Amino acid sequence: MGIRADVLANYVSAIVAGSVTLLLMPVYARLMGAQAWGGVALCLAAQSLIQLWDLGLSQVVPRDVAQAESSSDPGAHSLHAYGRLYAGIGAVAVVSGLAVVQWFGSLWVPAMASDGSLQTGMKLAVLCGALQLMNGLPIAYWNGSGRQVFAVKRTCSFLLLRGAVILAALMFLGAGVEVFMWASLCTTGAECISNLVRFHRETGALAIRGARAASVLRIITKNWPISVSILMGAFVSQADKMVLPRSISVEDFGVYAMTLALGLAFLQLQYPVMTAMYPRVAVDPRMTLLRRNVGSLLVVCALPCLVAGVCAPWFLPLYIGEQRDELSLVVTFDLILFSAGLNAVYHAFYQYMVAAGDGRWIAVANGLSLIWVLSVTLMLASDLGVVAGGLAWAGVSSIQLVVAILWWRGRRGRK
Repeated sequence: MGIRADVLANYVSAIVAGSVTLLLMPVYARLMGAQAWGGVALCLAAQSLIQLWDLGLSQVVPRDVAQAESSSDPGAHSLHAYGRLYAGIGAVAVVSGLAVVQWFGSLWVPAMASDGSLQTGMKLAVLCGALQLMNGLPIAYWNGSGRQVFAVKRTCSFLLLRGAVILAALMFLGAGVEVFMWASLCTTGAECISNLVRFHRETGALAIRGARAASVLRIITKNWPISVSILMGAFVSQADKMVLPRSISVEDFGVYAMTLALGLAFLQLQYPVMTAMYPRVAVDPRMTLLRRNVGSLLVVCALPCLVAGVCAPWFLPLYIGEQRDELSLVVTFDLILFSAGLNAVYHAFYQYMVAAGDGRWIAVANGLSLIWVLSVTLMLASDLGVVAGGLAWAGVSSIQLVVAILWWRGRRGRK
């Protein structure tokens, strides 16, 4: 398969994942009711937080596999090491996640103190997150070995299966939090086991006798800078979900999750353009293409965000359903769209920052963004509710763009 097939496959995967999520969310919410769906949204947030334990390995493994494939050494020992590392991280994620839910869950979500089904759902979410974490190893291996179409086929197949199983479970077994999460756990487990078995048959990397501790330590010491940077960025994208449940009701969090998913879907509009740009950006040290790239992203991403923001008072209530405070949802949605539009412009600069190897500026942007998100959600969520989440996202993209422009001005001044 050529690079065009790989790129097309990745876009198909993004479209399928986004479409399934956006189409099924309102169906789940209407089947379950506001409170039960809010509980599921909290469980899914906990599940996504477990992914922070990935530590950027899903981006490092494809690089190492590709380098091994192009050399005489097939890289079997590094795969053994990654297998051990993923197993260790998965175990730590399960133990720490269950401990947090058991002893500190009610501090994060006060409703957990009196809702047994939500407590159970959270524990199942931890297990789902750990399985997703482990599933990242075979997917990363197939991507690195040039089999992205194969990986996308398996990912999309299980994604559709998961949606169908969850929907059937809610319809025939009961529309509760536990039913949803058990259905999700069964399908996530099936995907993880199937992929790991296939991966082991191809590589033998999950053998009990595999890498030594020194090999695992070498991977950690080699990749810790990029892991820290990626982890910081992941915290930025998850921080609102960490803080908001302490200050808003379960029902409001469910609505916020739907609003956020719909708004961030517009981020996907920038990726086809970004992929086409990057090969030229990488060989354009004078940044002669920057203005044209910014203009392209304004048209394909920022303009649709503007149109959606104008139309939000009409279509957002239809998507979310009948709510008590439609104005706050529209304001939140518009802020998230504003963030998506600015993020597209930021990525025109971000590609040049990556090509120049100026990771420190990216770390600065992520660090300032994390401080902003935590400050806004901690101080304003009690008074503004879900709007605080929208403000957090709008501020993140604004900070990132300002830092990128300062970087660009500094680079231009040195030339």
